[in-house]
Amino acid sequence: VLPEGAAAVRRTATIRWLARAAVGAERRAVSGCRLDLEGHSRRSFSKASDVGGQVAVEGLPIEVPSSQQLRAPSGGGAAVDRRVATRRLAQAAAGHSQSAWRPWRWPGAVSGCRLALDGRSRHFSEESEGGLGEISAIEVPSSQQLQMLGLASALPFLGFGFLDNALMIICGDFMDSTLCVYFNFSTMAAAAIGNTVSDFFGIFSGGMVESLAIRCGVEEPPITRAQKALFESKCWQYTGQAVGIVIGCILGCCPLIWLDPEKGERLKREKEQSQVFQSVVDKVADMLHAEAAELVFVDAVRGDLYSTNVTSNLHHHRWKLGDGFMGHAATSGKFVNVADVHDELHYDPKLHDNFLGTGIIVRSLLCMPVWHKNEVVGLINVINKKDGTFTTRDEDVLSAISTHVAVAMGRTSENFEEVLENCEKSMTQQASPIWNTTTMQRRKTLFEPVLEGMSHLLGAESLSLLLLDEEHGELYTEAVQGSLPKRRGKLVDSFAGWTVERGLVFNRRLEPEESDPDRLRAYQGSGVEVRSVLCVPIFDTRRKCLGAFEAVNKMSNEAFDADDVVYVQQVANYIALMLEGPTAELRRVLSLTRQHLQHKAAIETSGLQRDSMVVCYLEQGQDLPESCGDGDGMMDPYVTFQIVRGDPMKDESSGLAQRILSQRSQEVRKHSWEIGKSNTEFMERYPKWHETIAIPVPDALKDVPSEELYVHVLLWDYDSLKEDHLVAQACFPLSRMPRTAARGARPFALHPIPEQKGLYDLDKARIWLSFSPGVEAQPLSASAS
Repeated sequence: VLPEGAAAVRRTATIRWLARAAVGAERRAVSGCRLDLEGHSRRSFSKASDVGGQVAVEGLPIEVPSSQQLRAPSGGGAAVDRRVATRRLAQAAAGHSQSAWRPWRWPGAVSGCRLALDGRSRHFSEESEGGLGEISAIEVPSSQQLQMLGLASALPFLGFGFLDNALMIICGDFMDSTLCVYFNFSTMAAAAIGNTVSDFFGIFSGGMVESLAIRCGVEEPPITRAQKALFESKCWQYTGQAVGIVIGCILGCCPLIWLDPEKGERLKREKEQSQVFQSVVDKVADMLHAEAAELVFVDAVRGDLYSTNVTSNLHHHRWKLGDGFMGHAATSGKFVNVADVHDELHYDPKLHDNFLGTGIIVRSLLCMPVWHKNEVVGLINVINKKDGTFTTRDEDVLSAISTHVAVAMGRTSENFEEVLENCEKSMTQQASPIWNTTTMQRRKTLFEPVLEGMSHLLGAESLSLLLLDEEHGELYTEAVQGSLPKRRGKLVDSFAGWTVERGLVFNRRLEPEESDPDRLRAYQGSGVEVRSVLCVPIFDTRRKCLGAFEAVNKMSNEAFDADDVVYVQQVANYIALMLEGPTAELRRVLSLTRQHLQHKAAIETSGLQRDSMVVCYLEQGQDLPESCGDGDGMMDPYVTFQIVRGDPMKDESSGLAQRILSQRSQEVRKHSWEIGKSNTEFMERYPKWHETIAIPVPDALKDVPSEELYVHVLLWDYDSLKEDHLVAQACFPLSRMPRTAARGARPFALHPIPEQKGLYDLDKARIWLSFSPGVEAQPLSASAS
């Protein structure tokens, strides 16, 4: 093989010589003749002469047909002439003579040469490896040969694509779940390693698949190198390779069917969790001043507990679910706080006097369940408080930690689903949201000793805590002590339902001759014969009912006394604070402050400052209308007072009740007031209030002339479950207020609300009022709403 430079010289000289042979002595070329030598060089020639003849090149005669002959129709003699001219021109190009041009007669000198005459192409190559050989036309392979060439080209690449993708996926997954977990590599690093391995083995896949195909009868057709180099052959070859590698890569994805795509991420998360949980265990032992601590999880398959993280003075272990305090906490879902294990039923010397063979003698123990998806999945155990016993504060801290452990165990979507589910339940119960199952279960655990102590103090046969499901209008048992079962039912089906509907205490000793004796003999399907009942409502800060306590059957066969009622009401206030949430205490403090400020302003009436405050004496109501709400038609009336600008009776716009309720809702967050409110008289058409209520002039109206100010009086019907109902109104101009205190109340007519005309019968309804000016001693705004 000649070096590249010599080969280039040889090609150039051959092309020039071939051009001379084609042009001849008269420098005129054959029409449409084009030379193509191995795809490197092309030469085109000008118009041909119309006269045929012979051209002698170095003693070699070449018969060149005229352009007229070449333009003759295809077939017959013209076709023969064209083939003859083509072959002879090729022979001239090959140097078929004994002339000085012999060096260009080497094998392959003009291999790949193509002549195009009048758009007809012929390809030529040397057939022999030595000597001059015969230059002949290259026939294009048949369609069957081209298809076989494409198939034979596709199979090796199909094998390469399959092995490349399959090995990359398998190796990448293996690296992701091993080396990447151990060395904290990324998933992209695992993919790079898998790709390297697959490329290494892919080198050998093509030959192996090709050999297998040949044994199966699929091989390249018997075509020459020149035929394989044709454009048509290359198209089939490259197309087959492209199709083969695409199909191979698709088939190579099959490991994804059985591989776990989340295994690597799960192992990384578990490793990170283990590190976090270990720090939690160590921190808990240090924070609670405990001798040891551990985190154990429930193995549902083996039915026992196994430790995952322990302090340095403990070792990993498995624990039976039925053994000791840990087994009790795991099976019951109740936290365990034991000051001295020797005094408890679950104490076992074999388990606790030498805990796990570590030499630790268990004295005090705190076990907090870890809840996830409404089931106990683990425990945090803290052993031996160093400076006394575990306190309720320790319980609160460990409960919060167990909640975060449960969050760390689950996925983000699962945690949010649990939170949203608990919030949805809380919305229907008119109570504060319980953000996690651990807090909810711990609250239920604390209810039991509370009810047990209350039942013992009241001397009741059974005591239940019932909460309201507002969406369905039902009461359900949150906790119970005694013979009554847990239940869920409509408000009309129980004594507690009556209490919740009316917001009143129900305390009666029931006689056998009372109505519906079957219901009394088998109350709520329990088989308990009811002799006496005490039901006390539980109110939130807005005095909306959250539920009720229901005590049944005083042991002494007497009715519950007044002391019992006062005690249960006090407990109900504390339960309401817990149900409302962490800010309920502050809201009640603000409410108490407003009440005292209103009372103080009402009794300081020695001055005569008109532009600061008005004091109203509310004596009574007369012939008030019946309630339009659900129930027995009896109204629970109360009255509000507010100083406004302009005559409110002339305002015909709707939505007055919602505007006033919204203002009262805003006042809950402030210590001052602008709306004075009386007490509520239950089930009265002729209520007796006898209250003195201070009504401040709002700061925004201090500079408004008194002729434009009015006292707006509104009569409301209290509803313990829903928003209160606005019944009627009245107004009094501030400019006509007496300068001295009024000597007695007078009756005033009540007028309907614009959008409620005809809803209430107000023809005979009267409200007895008197007004007097107040003082400017305090920068107050007015009453508790």
